[in-house]
Amino acid sequence: MNSNFPRIDLSTQPIIYFGAGDWWTSNPADWKQLAIEFSLHTPVLFINTVSPSIPKKFLSRNFMRRVFRKLPSYLKLFRKVKTNLYVFTPITIFTSKPGFTLLNRLFLKFQIYTLKRIQQFKKPIIWISNPTAAPIVEHMDNRVMVYGVTDKFDETRYIQSHKTLNYFDKMLTKQADIVLCVSHKLERLYRKRVWKRARYLPHAVDYKHFSQEHKDYLPIPKKISHIPHPIIGYHGSLTDSNHLEWIAYCAEKHPEWSFFLIGKVMHDDVHKLGKKYRNVYLPGFVDYNHLPLYVRHFDVCLLFWKMTEWIEYCNPYKTKEYLAMGKPVVSVPIPEIVEEYPKMIATADTEEKFCYAIEKELASDSREKAEARMARVRKDTWANYIKNVQKILAGLPEE
Repeated sequence: MNSNFPRIDLSTQPIIYFGAGDWWTSNPADWKQLAIEFSLHTPVLFINTVSPSIPKKFLSRNFMRRVFRKLPSYLKLFRKVKTNLYVFTPITIFTSKPGFTLLNRLFLKFQIYTLKRIQQFKKPIIWISNPTAAPIVEHMDNRVMVYGVTDKFDETRYIQSHKTLNYFDKMLTKQADIVLCVSHKLERLYRKRVWKRARYLPHAVDYKHFSQEHKDYLPIPKKISHIPHPIIGYHGSLTDSNHLEWIAYCAEKHPEWSFFLIGKVMHDDVHKLGKKYRNVYLPGFVDYNHLPLYVRHFDVCLLFWKMTEWIEYCNPYKTKEYLAMGKPVVSVPIPEIVEEYPKMIATADTEEKFCYAIEKELASDSREKAEARMARVRKDTWANYIKNVQKILAGLPEE
């Protein structure tokens, strides 16, 4: 960690960005929007998700599924996707033999260092959204290192080895010059570890993409054109971490409501829910570019996860997308939402209260409320996010 890092002009420093997703196979999220916005100011080398660990069961079904899912990215390897923006997918040594973990990490480091020299990225800004990059960036020459914390990583449901992830998180916390936290609760947690190096900077939103302004001419997608209103909607992965029993309770109590849940179904209980209730619709995955075409027809939007420690610390990316479209939102009591939107977003901690909150939002929504929601996030664009990053790097107070 460079405790006295130089004040930096973003436009003069290239960025090596270790993303939290795969550029080619993941639906766009905050990491992708941020990389694109960075590239408007300076050259960016985006590193697709890397895993320096070795699979325990080589050639297992899950392992082979991971390889085939990653294959399109491996085939692209290194591509220029926009002016100033390059995407690289590191090659991993796949072996189950003991002692190869270190070799795998060294090989990953070698690839990044080689590309860094070819691109002439001298003393770049290292930006990390994926804690598994920790052993790769260790001792990497940089002007400044920024660690973007979007979740309580050691509680995430996507990684089985929480102990390893916690170790990587601590490595990055020690190495980083700045730790940017997307929620107040995360900031308070990291302040205990690094004090002033931890800063609060929440997600931005692609407001132009999601805003309903000037979009009355857009067509209605076939999958939602026949769905009767009111439509209670959601977009995101559908798993057993969602409060599926709350949807069942509401669907049974209000058969006149339509629950339109967009996203990849990742648990059998979700399929069972769709089969049991005729008013629960599971249209499947929808491309990011088409999401506004669907969400604009929602009457109420939902955030309905079980309140695990992981959710306690999160700041849902889709919250601002819903608000940018002027939609009423009903959520579980996530601290960030309670703190930031106390009078704008309804929260509930039981299925009865959840159902009542939806009833209330349906009955009380108005054009004035919709405009207030849109106004609340209108300035929270990625362009303004970058301005705040620039101020942080320059040592100035952000807006």
